[in-house]
Amino acid sequence: TFHSADTPVMKDMLLEMGRCILGSGKIVGGLAVLEDGFDKSAELHALHPSEFLEKEPELLERHREYFPTLPLDDLDVLIVDSIGKTYSGTGMDTNVIGYRGVKGFEDLTSPRIRIIGALGLAAASQGNAIGVGLADFITRRLRDAIDEEKTFINVYTTGDMQRSKIPTTLPTDEALVSCIADRFGEERWLFVPNTLHLEHLYASTGLRGELAGHPQCEVEDDPVSLGFDRQGRHRLSFFR
Repeated sequence: TFHSADTPVMKDMLLEMGRCILGSGKIVGGLAVLEDGFDKSAELHALHPSEFLEKEPELLERHREYFPTLPLDDLDVLIVDSIGKTYSGTGMDTNVIGYRGVKGFEDLTSPRIRIIGALGLAAASQGNAIGVGLADFITRRLRDAIDEEKTFINVYTTGDMQRSKIPTTLPTDEALVSCIADRFGEERWLFVPNTLHLEHLYASTGLRGELAGHPQCEVEDDPVSLGFDRQGRHRLSFFR
């Protein structure tokens, strides 16, 4: 019998295994590291083995306060420049995109994103494109970068096969953006580099007011045109 890691059965199994390992007497201590939404260490907690089972759930809940999040909860379109294991175990962080893609389980309610487009696969992912199925549209360069065997092994191990399904594929970034805009409009868009590094992002101009009122956002004065090169790749610069 196979069980998802999100089920009560699996959680009970993990607790049982944890007690067994701690009972071996071979664990002398542990260091809990909480990372913030910028992929930096935020807190360090040294724990005695007797504290593990009690403190770990508490620290997990505390860590949720550090999760990277989008500044808006309601979007028509989210364009993710790069997906991959280097950003999240699921290619795209499901807490950021508001979608787990697991059949039979209640999904997230926020943020609400109608369409997700993914443009590329991180080289560090080495062809493992788990999470590609969480997107609605991808580019040909992302599809060509997929190592189907690696992706299959990862997804088959988790059992969440939806995350490896290949979405509608379009030739270039430009073709993908144009296709989505023609069908779903241009009003509420965000462009992000990936779901881990959200320090700099681009938004459609109609969202300026909402973002300016966000306590963690600074909006630049001059808008930036969404341009493309001869290969149809966008010219946005996320990392400065």
